[in-house]
This record gives sequence, C-alpha cells and structure tokens, in this order.
Amino acid sequence: MSAEHPTPYVPVEIIGGRLVRVCPGCRQQIGERTDDEGAVTNNFAEHYEAEHREQEPERQRGYLLGLQARNDGEPGPGLEALRNVGQLILEMVKRQIPELDWQLIHCLEDLPEGAPVLEVGQVLHGSWRRDGDDPQLRQVRWYRRERDHLVFTPTRTQLDEWDAARERVRNVRAALIERHRGELPVFTGRSVAAWEEYHSERKKREEEIAKDFDAQRDAATDQFYCGDYRWLATLTAAIDDLGIAEDEVEELRTRTEARIAELEATLRLE
Repeated sequence: MSAEHPTPYVPVEIIGGRLVRVCPGCRQQIGERTDDEGAVTNNFAEHYEAEHREQEPERQRGYLLGLQARNDGEPGPGLEALRNVGQLILEMVKRQIPELDWQLIHCLEDLPEGAPVLEVGQVLHGSWRRDGDDPQLRQVRWYRRERDHLVFTPTRTQLDEWDAARERVRNVRAALIERHRGELPVFTGRSVAAWEEYHSERKKREEEIAKDFDAQRDAATDQFYCGDYRWLATLTAAIDDLGIAEDEVEELRTRTEARIAELEATLRLE
C-alpha cells in the first residue's frame, strides 16, 4: 500500500443482515466479519489494492544496437571489447533517457520489427564531439527496423529543422534563377497550349541553371533521410558555393510575397 495514496476509508454497513463495506470504485459489497475480540476485519483493503490501485505503467522497451566486429580482414577490437563499450554506452543512455526500458542487442536479427533503436557507434561518436565538429553530431538519431534494414525516424524537432532548411534552399534557388533572368524564355503566346509550352521550356532552362545546386540539395536530402548528420553541412556548402548574399535572398523573398499578396487582393476584388 502506498503512503502517498492510501486506501480510502470505507465504513462498515449492515446490508441484508451482513457486515459489508461498499467499494466506492465498483460498488461491490465486500463482506466483513468480527473476530473473537470483536474487531471488524478489513477485507475491503485487500480488494481495493488488487482491483483499483493504479499500477505503474509498463515502460516501453528501447534498444541499443552494439558495435559490430570488422569483417574486412583488417585488425580491430575483439568481440569482448566491443561488448564492454556497448555496456558503457547502455548505462549512459539509461541515465539520459530513463523513460524507456533499455536493452543492448548485438545484431539486427535480435531487434523486433518497428522497435525504437539507437546505434552505439553514433551515441559514442556524439558523446566525444570536439570543438569545431558538426553540431548535428550531438543529436540523438532514432531508427526502427524494417525487415533487414534500419530506417531513420526523425523527431518532430529534426523534421522542423529540415523543413526550415528546405525553405531556405528554395529561396536561395529562386535568387539564383533571378540572377539569370535574362537567360529565361519570355512568354509571348495567347493560348493555353502556348503557355504550357513556355512553362515547360522555362522549367527546363531553370533546371539547367540550377543543375549543380540541385545535385547538392538532393545529396543532402538523401543524407537526412538516411540519418547522416552531415546533411546540414552539405546544404550550407551548396549555398556558400553560389556566393549569394542573404540580403539578396531576403529582398527577392519580400518582393515575391508582395506580388502574391497583390494578386490575391485583385482576385478578392473580382
């Protein structure tokens, strides 16, 4: 019985000629009796503990995938050393994320389908980050098993960070296209077919202009969805390679938003 949440006091009643306590939770009549000394039993307390006491919820199981021995013929730490490192990281993870019931496993086959898992190597790498290292190293990256693979499952915070980065990329790409406006086709037609032809040609030309930037953007996308912490560095390098100042990007974004607002206002008037 918990001292913080004691069993409620329920008085004895005589109902139908019997001594009972009526449970306030389920209204069941719990039979009582008097002993040889005239004291009334408290069978209700046992009933309440068994049926109504809130039990501590079972913690979700979390898994930690241990370091794998080298299979390329090159020398490396032995199996015992790898397991010892795994145990050290396991204790650290238990302290940092105590809400999960952690278990160390040593091969993917021991991991239940869809279960949350961290990799010892990534946790170890992030824990020993040095000054100047990519700050993304400090982020915990969760995975789950899908058949014979681990699939990165980003947190809400990581997805928000990715969305913000993609928005910046879109704005920078637009500024790049704006710099080459003179190389783009001009629409001179008066039909839907002419517009579709113009739009297709313009899109093709934009892709040619942004070809290298788009390749770096796509590489960063692959890195993010594979759980590779270097994705942000890849995007940053792609933006830096263009040499487009932030003021230029912001100015174009402001002009674009103003044009959209003006168009929406015109449509509302109509």
